[in-house]
Amino acid sequence: MKIDVKLIKTDVLINESVELSHLIKENHDILDILETNVMGKLSLHNDILKFDGEVSSKLVLTCAKTLKPVNYDLAFPLELRFSNDELGDYPLDAVIDFSEIIYANIVVEKPYVVYHEDSLNEVVEEKREVHPAFMDLEDLIKK
Repeated sequence: MKIDVKLIKTDVLINESVELSHLIKENHDILDILETNVMGKLSLHNDILKFDGEVSSKLVLTCAKTLKPVNYDLAFPLELRFSNDELGDYPLDAVIDFSEIIYANIVVEKPYVVYHEDSLNEVVEEKREVHPAFMDLEDLIKK
């Protein structure tokens, strides 16, 4: 999704689906991005382009326990400022590639860990017994 800044004269409403699966390279947490929608308003005032909106995405993430795929719906507000001074989040170029910016925000907003429903029933292994050959080591460490 590329935005040509020269074409923005008044507020522009955006309601688009964006294809982002090609941006997944070596991210081991995100297996796939099935669908991403961007809704919001672009406005240009005094060489500052503002975007106020919301991003919603259907992700396939990796379970932290079993490494199985987990479907996850993600939605978050997004407010961006494009400017060539210190007020901007990103530089104001003639053409802005929103896809990479949206993907970066998805990576930041996704949860660190997710669990597959099957992993919740798995029993964590009980405390292991120490092998007899190493029993005396615990006494040495305490001294």
